[in-house]
Amino acid sequence: MAAAALPKWVMLERFVFRRDDPNSFRKDERTSASCITCTGARIEVSFVLAEPPTPSRIYLSWPEGPKAEGVCHLVAAHRDLVLLRLSSLVDESVPFGEARHEYFIYIATFQVPPFLRPLPQCMEYDPDLERPTT
Repeated sequence: MAAAALPKWVMLERFVFRRDDPNSFRKDERTSASCITCTGARIEVSFVLAEPPTPSRIYLSWPEGPKAEGVCHLVAAHRDLVLLRLSSLVDESVPFGEARHEYFIYIATFQVPPFLRPLPQCMEYDPDLERPTT
């Protein structure tokens, strides 16, 4: 049985659905890609594609990441590129907390499997202090 064809274009749901349990993570081998964060944690992203006007969904698996709400955001999408931001609270002692943001670019390619790459950090991260440094 042949795999279903991928849609030529999609509408993305604006939320990223985090599913750290392998049984609830919606993985599609055609759209799944993984990467390592700056702290060495593995993340995996998979798209569940739908023909418009049904929105397509992005699923994230980040078992070692923070368990708070709103830790992954869809920042932008254009053609075959999707920009994602992962946020981690690193210091709760300062007002409103101090967060570290990591950006990842997902590149959908139909000749080869898609891939996920981290963008360079704007700040250095000191693992001893467990916070960004300037």
